[in-house]
Amino acid sequence: MNRNLSRCKETKNDIFYTPPDLVDDCMELIGSEIAKSDTLLDPFYGDGAFCSKYPETNKKNWCEIEKGVLSITKRLIGLSPIHRFQS
Repeated sequence: MNRNLSRCKETKNDIFYTPPDLVDDCMELIGSEIAKSDTLLDPFYGDGAFCSKYPETNKKNWCEIEKGVLSITKRLIGLSPIHRFQS
């Protein structure tokens, strides 16, 4: 997984979005860890690269300073970095 991040889409305020092939690799690594009952959190939504790859069966939340923040529920998996939280 050696990548040149200079290919990342650059935007105002020096924001860089995750390349689609890197999102695919991340989802391949953790996909088997996601339970259907998990609520998934994309803590750096950007253009939605991760959120668009989350399984359809899961509830999704995201945070993005440019767009606002959605509510966060009891059980979350965040992908940047990967953590599992339980209340």
